Amino acid sequence: MFNIILLESSISLLPKRFWNWPEAKAYYRRFGVPPETQILDISFHYDIVRTLKNPKLGRPDIVHLTLLSVFAIPREELGEIYVHTVEGTVYEVSKEVRLPKNYFRFLGLMSQLLSYGRVPPTGKALLKRVDDRGLKELAEGRLILMDERGERVDIKELCQMANDGYLIGIGAFPHGDFSPEVLRLSVRRVSISSRTLEAYQVACMLASACSL
Repeated sequence: MFNIILLESSISLLPKRFWNWPEAKAYYRRFGVPPETQILDISFHYDIVRTLKNPKLGRPDIVHLTLLSVFAIPREELGEIYVHTVEGTVYEVSKEVRLPKNYFRFLGLMSQLLSYGRVPPTGKALLKRVDDRGLKELAEGRLILMDERGERVDIKELCQMANDGYLIGIGAFPHGDFSPEVLRLSVRRVSISSRTLEAYQVACMLASACSL
């Protein structure tokens, strides 16, 4: 089974103090999404993201592309799937979920998840907040961190580690390093390429190799 977690994912709701900013109002006029349910996106909230001065914020497209790549793996081979946000919240993704390929539909799904803690709001949850276990309890002792500076390993070896119950961690943010907490929790840091890869590329390579 392939267990994966997207770490410090660049996905968050628009902070309340920016709800009256021109960019938030322009987004509402253009897409009909109220500021309180908008997902922070540097393409539409550029000045807001720059004001926040956190290089890991404002790129939900990374999360979208990477999750789509993860779900390229046959569903029967998928195990645990989690999204850990840059703000520290962990969400579980059911392998039964049908992720929308349309980016704006995906943002709507993520807005609902971050607002209510689950999708759908009632009934069986296909995406939900992990209430009882934080990152430490989920990852401690079994987190294999994908890191361009890590030990170079054959991708098939990584597939075997995933199959043995380890949790493969992929950073889903645009810039910067992993937080000290994430680095501390990792039991091994590995790389599968001599060059820097985007998060979705790592997921795609793993999906291809681990499903053969």
